[in-house]
Amino acid sequence: MSKVRPDALAAEITKVLKAFADTEFEITKEVIKEVGKEAAKKLRQTSPKRSGRYRKSWRSRVQMSSNTRVKSTVYNAKYYRLTHLLEHGHALRKGGRTYGEVKPKVHIKPVEDWASDQAQKRLLKKL
Repeated sequence: MSKVRPDALAAEITKVLKAFADTEFEITKEVIKEVGKEAAKKLRQTSPKRSGRYRKSWRSRVQMSSNTRVKSTVYNAKYYRLTHLLEHGHALRKGGRTYGEVKPKVHIKPVEDWASDQAQKRLLKKL
């Protein structure tokens, strides 16, 4: 244990807390990146398949808005316009909802809920 003078105590405490915060941030970034990749993989498996192109275009990206915030975005790179229509359903092209509609194929919400739970569990486990 090192000896610290009383006038340098505040600086020493700040240095230790900064080191802890940096370590915590790196762990958080790693966990968020892993969960984002796994969520994209799950969406590739559970998405509706017609030709397979929609399924194959799921990607994940880690974004850092500051040195204390990390966010993972899972998105459909090529067919982003279809995600809302498939998830929530839509009216037919030739008429409104009175003649029929396309039923929703919920595939994003379950993966979103899973990813949120997994991120929390893994962060609690690693921290």
